[in-house]
Amino acid sequence: TDENTKRSWIVYPNPATDVVYLDGLRLSRNWQTLDVYDINKRQVMPTQDIRGRTSFTLPVKDLLNGMYFIRIINLDGGRLMLKFLKN
Repeated sequence: TDENTKRSWIVYPNPATDVVYLDGLRLSRNWQTLDVYDINKRQVMPTQDIRGRTSFTLPVKDLLNGMYFIRIINLDGGRLMLKFLKN
């Protein structure tokens, strides 16, 4: 993933308590799915379909406190990893 794509993303608030907002999805990147993993690489939420989305809200209230990773995958198999802290 190129640097410009990474910079287009906004993940907030970080750290989070109830929800995490993802903004800046570029439709031209053809993002398809979003997954959330804990520090032990366990998927902690069902896979989300983000096709055609420019933003997404993740409910994180029920997650345990700690570091989490958001993985998004595009149509070409490209991946972007983002992280957030749940307090």
